[in-house]
Amino acid sequence: MELIKTINDRDYADIAVNVFNILKSRYGYTLRISRLLEVIKDVFLFGSDLLLIDLKSCSNGLFDSFMMDKLIDWQQGKPVNFSEVKDEIYKTYQFSSSEKLILETGSLEERLWGFFLALSKSQLEE
Repeated sequence: MELIKTINDRDYADIAVNVFNILKSRYGYTLRISRLLEVIKDVFLFGSDLLLIDLKSCSNGLFDSFMMDKLIDWQQGKPVNFSEVKDEIYKTYQFSSSEKLILETGSLEERLWGFFLALSKSQLEE
């Protein structure tokens, strides 16, 4: 099932709200779209050491451009398919099967939604 949301949707999933709060608390206004893998490693998996990502070797201009386009669409009120974003993450970066299982069982799409909310809003509206 695909998760498609706009910046104006207010039917927040609990996971998205928790990720929003964690990211705002930890990163504040220094959160950037380019920190996605760092956020996945540090926050989405709550500090798990299971991810074998070497953040220094993970720069990918095409993926960064894709993410910027999605963020711009999001900020303009256009719908973003977070399942598509998740699929692009999987295509771009190599995860072990155990890491992928953690991402899947951890509701990565809802966590990505929380990430986009944290990038775009200072607080969540009711």
